[in-house]
Amino acid sequence: RITKRKATLALSVANQFTLPRDISMVFNVGYTPFGNEDNMEFTAPILTSYAEISKQWLKEKNLLTTLSISNLFNTTHSVRTATRYSVMESTEHVPPRIAFTVSYRFNSSKDKYQGTGALES
Repeated sequence: RITKRKATLALSVANQFTLPRDISMVFNVGYTPFGNEDNMEFTAPILTSYAEISKQWLKEKNLLTTLSISNLFNTTHSVRTATRYSVMESTEHVPPRIAFTVSYRFNSSKDKYQGTGALES
């Protein structure tokens, strides 16, 4: 049973930057030093992080490449979970995750459809 419940303090900063040549950058950081949420108690501070850099390509900017990384600081999450019959303490190591994404937007015409609908003929 979790006793002495504490309010959860969560601090976060979210940043997005647009650079020349259709490049954008994102950098987000979150910090939770203490607290309880539902039946979980944070037994150690939690630091989360995410960063990405994206570039749009081609004349119509249909091609987008993105390089992202989460958990930049290689942190762990320590939590105590309590139910009616048991208490479990766990420490989870969350390794950094790196992803490279390529996406293409098909048929991205800027002109709107100028035809007539079925009821208008």
